[in-house]
Amino acid sequence: MTLEIRWIEDLLALEQEKSISQAAAIRHVTQSAFTRRIQNIESTLGFQILKRHSKNIDFTEAGQVLLRCGSRILDHASK
Repeated sequence: MTLEIRWIEDLLALEQEKSISQAAAIRHVTQSAFTRRIQNIESTLGFQILKRHSKNIDFTEAGQVLLRCGSRILDHASK
């Protein structure tokens, strides 16, 4: 399994925007493509990132850990 930087960027955009459509817009993809990208991340990693029962964008505990780690990875990569 390879962790792609764009996955981290997608997740951070989603956390920032709290909206799939707005996150998709700032990532320059359609909403459906962005949703597929999130589903692909979950499928590849083998765990859910988002809580599907909520109307809001809520990350699972595993998703929150991934966000924190991903943020650190991007911070180190940009130095």
